[in-house]
Amino acid sequence: MTLGALTSRSWESQAHRYLESLDPFSYDEPLEERDIRLVQLLDAEAGRPIQCKLVRGSLDSDVNYQALSYVWGDPGKRRSIAFNDRRLGVTAGLHDALLQLRANNGIRENSLMWIDAICIDQSSVTEKNSQVRMMMEIYSHASYTIIWLGKRFGLLDGDVIKGVRLLHKIGLAIVGVESVQECAEIADRVINEGNENPDQNSLEIWKVFMRDWFGRIWVVQEFVASSSCLVYIGPIIVSSVIIFHVATNLRYSREWIISPLSTQLSRRNPAVLNSGLFWRLKAQYQSPQRMKLHEIVVETATFDATIPVDSIFALVGLACDVGPDFIDYSLDIRTVHINIARNALTSFEKGDLSAFDFLTYVRGDLDCEETSTFKLPSWAPNLRRFDRFDLEKSLTFWPLAKDFPSSVGSPLPGAFTVTFGSDDSLQVKAVFLDRVATVLDTIVHKALVGTSTDPEILEEYARGLQIWEAKAHSLAISLKQYPTNESISTVYPKTLSFDYLARRNPTSNIGELAASYATDYAFFQETLETIVRPQTSQRNRQGTQNPDDMALESRAKTVHVPSRGFLDTFDSCSVGRCFSTTENGYLGWVPEGAQAGDDICVFPWSLTPFAVRRQDMGYRLVGACYIEPIMKTENFRILYRKAREIKIY
Repeated sequence: MTLGALTSRSWESQAHRYLESLDPFSYDEPLEERDIRLVQLLDAEAGRPIQCKLVRGSLDSDVNYQALSYVWGDPGKRRSIAFNDRRLGVTAGLHDALLQLRANNGIRENSLMWIDAICIDQSSVTEKNSQVRMMMEIYSHASYTIIWLGKRFGLLDGDVIKGVRLLHKIGLAIVGVESVQECAEIADRVINEGNENPDQNSLEIWKVFMRDWFGRIWVVQEFVASSSCLVYIGPIIVSSVIIFHVATNLRYSREWIISPLSTQLSRRNPAVLNSGLFWRLKAQYQSPQRMKLHEIVVETATFDATIPVDSIFALVGLACDVGPDFIDYSLDIRTVHINIARNALTSFEKGDLSAFDFLTYVRGDLDCEETSTFKLPSWAPNLRRFDRFDLEKSLTFWPLAKDFPSSVGSPLPGAFTVTFGSDDSLQVKAVFLDRVATVLDTIVHKALVGTSTDPEILEEYARGLQIWEAKAHSLAISLKQYPTNESISTVYPKTLSFDYLARRNPTSNIGELAASYATDYAFFQETLETIVRPQTSQRNRQGTQNPDDMALESRAKTVHVPSRGFLDTFDSCSVGRCFSTTENGYLGWVPEGAQAGDDICVFPWSLTPFAVRRQDMGYRLVGACYIEPIMKTENFRILYRKAREIKIY
């Protein structure tokens, strides 16, 4: 059947009959190495079905093409297109994109496109392995990438044009501004200009970032690899530089991320937090210090993948420690997680002396639990665990390796290796140093005091923190004498803040540090006492603030300035950890989930101690600990003769 002239009344039925008359499309020949398929979108009058041709190209040739970055959408909702004069089913999201590009002349006549769902035979594991391994090259070779965010009018969020205009206005206003805080303040001014309802303006911006594209894991690699991008929202074309530059600055503004609106929206759709990661991940990839695979997986935990293993494979091209061969679609997600851990823990064989820093990503509070779909050994954490109802806990966990990276400057004496048993065990040498004695059962993982100006929120937080701090202080003074002969009044605030001053100023003498910590701790207590005054949360019936409230808000805006380092470090590093003492009389922080009696040991090449729990056949890894005197000594190098081999399950 040929497709004749169509009228506005009959085109739909004729187009349907035409497409149904075509034979189903099938891939005739497998691709050779380095070959790719490309799609030519044919020009046609509005109303006619999408018609394409399939051609072959090679990454080793000078073929010119554009790449499409889009959301597949519901695989059950498919539309037919004419493909090499045969019928091919595509998802509704791709069909919408092709229709708009044809209407916009987004694809010039005879130009070619690379579209993953069409150009890869999705039924062939061998071809998927080969093509996915080349995707970084495919997108980097494209003349530009078209980012399709969907139709202008969304089913749930309505028109996004107002949000796009606000983003454009903010983007122009922050050109040349480097401070994230200053960019956030500029954004606030733009949003508030002549508007009685700034929250509505903020919502208009979030509408753009809530588009499904920002939640799909594959788009991370596609964006990072692309030399340039054009963003389509229906017929609207937006500068990718403006959108992602603004998103980055808002993503790293605490005021935006912990705001009530942001928290509410992110619980409904975690993708709103993703928009600010793209620019940073691209900068990381282009820097000399590229991230390892497990670091990128953790960073992108809020992105989704239709196929579980894609949540890992989509990021392989960005990592510095794995190659394309890591991608293997014959493996299940559990095996892939274990392979990440094995790769990280054996990296010392390639000269990486920070191999065991990987284990600081173990979450004692989460990874000791059974997962709903698969159980991993304790040394292979589920790096993509994410709880949208506890954003602070899910997104702000700070692995100790980020602040206390391995600084072992040379190989250790003796031959130390790790081996993996067929029973999913990790066999490794360990030096046992101490045991957990007491664990404070209340952990603080709320937002920093200085990041909110709402008196009631501040008061509630401060009251809880006062109760927690009183327990921590009582636990500290119960030690009476510290093993290093330091004063408890010095050791306690130093431990609360993970000794941030010594790390920031390694040449400072002990007396200067002790005085600074005393000042920080006194201010910390003063701040809490100021905020918790009973009268501060009162409001009169007219809804206006009384003088005490206004004074409190002024105080709240400046509370974090004099001792920002102390508060910031406490706020970030305490997430997922409990204040504790050890049997040898030290203060420290242990993983949430640690128990009295857990052993504390160190592994080769790691300065960070770990809590492990004895089990019938071996040990379970609970997680990394902060115990200040231990962090400063290469204990394994000194005591390696006392190391014994253990099995961790």
